[in-house]
Amino acid sequence: MLFSVDQVALSQVLQPVSRAVAARTTLPVLEGVLVTASQHGVTIAATDLEIGIECHLPAIIEKEGSVILPARYFVELVKRLPAANLSISLHEANNTVEIVWGKSQYIIHGLPAEQFPSLVKGIGPETFSVAGENLREMIRRTIFAVSHDDARPILNGVLFELKGENQLLNMVSTDGIRLACCVGEVATRLDQSHSFILSARAMAELVRLCPADDDVKVWVNENHAIFQLGGLQFMARLLEGRFPDYKQVLPQEFSTSARLDTESFLASCERAALLSRKGNINPINLHFTDELLAISAETPEVGRVHEEMAAVKTGDDLSITFNARYLVEGLRALEGEETIFEATGPYGPSCLRPVQGSQSYFYLVLPLRTG
Repeated sequence: MLFSVDQVALSQVLQPVSRAVAARTTLPVLEGVLVTASQHGVTIAATDLEIGIECHLPAIIEKEGSVILPARYFVELVKRLPAANLSISLHEANNTVEIVWGKSQYIIHGLPAEQFPSLVKGIGPETFSVAGENLREMIRRTIFAVSHDDARPILNGVLFELKGENQLLNMVSTDGIRLACCVGEVATRLDQSHSFILSARAMAELVRLCPADDDVKVWVNENHAIFQLGGLQFMARLLEGRFPDYKQVLPQEFSTSARLDTESFLASCERAALLSRKGNINPINLHFTDELLAISAETPEVGRVHEEMAAVKTGDDLSITFNARYLVEGLRALEGEETIFEATGPYGPSCLRPVQGSQSYFYLVLPLRTG
């Protein structure tokens, strides 16, 4: 293997690809990046078996070949090199790579490329495609509600639902106490329904990679989802198991409904949370009357807060208590100037959704039981 490549271009590719390198593993190959030189240019790939990232960049190829290089050293070295043309060659007898720039050289010991796990790639017509900006926003509005409890691993991910009769994508997450659901359009007309679950870790990496101004192509098979993100392919292993039937827990009617200014409501809840300290719960109280919402919280050794804001309420008066973090995170995920708050009662689930685009997002959360 022998090729010449621009240092800036190589470093820009290595940074995202290296995020798929295993942090803790007993397999040395998973601590490395696979470097492959072919007639089409250079391909860099990494995987921890849960996610994988592969990216292509142009280069002057004099001899084809491939090798696994330890990411810890290769990525940091390239990052610190001056902006120059690099000559990279492989000595196949001992799998050492020589990097030359100017009169300087660096030798890195690698591993045989044959030891690298094969990555699943998107081939043929995609399952669906979606605007990168839309996908990124849908992830942002759902990922925060996933569970971090390994007792129910299926809740550690986000559900993707696509219906064959329309061009809508549902993304749903829940930790058993709250549930976030975002609905968006896909760019490809579907010929059949699809449902799969991606881990929160995969979603967090995906949101970093989503292009703002291009469509994302997605292939789904029995075990993996593959995303084409510009010149980069991202692979994620699907979570195994059945996601709860969340539609069964959605309230059919509410006893109290209120229309609120989103920014004011969020700011008041954030301030109240500062003076609410009770372990990890941080309870804040909401009291709705005809045209008023009172928000209060108290910690005896810290202090108390009481705020009032305008609310257009219909239905019953209501006093209800929430974990402040759950309420604040749900409000931050909303978009639009006004929020509709709906409750089934002081101990039943409540729903937050934007006035504008109320069919595109909702956040369901259970209140705290006090007393």
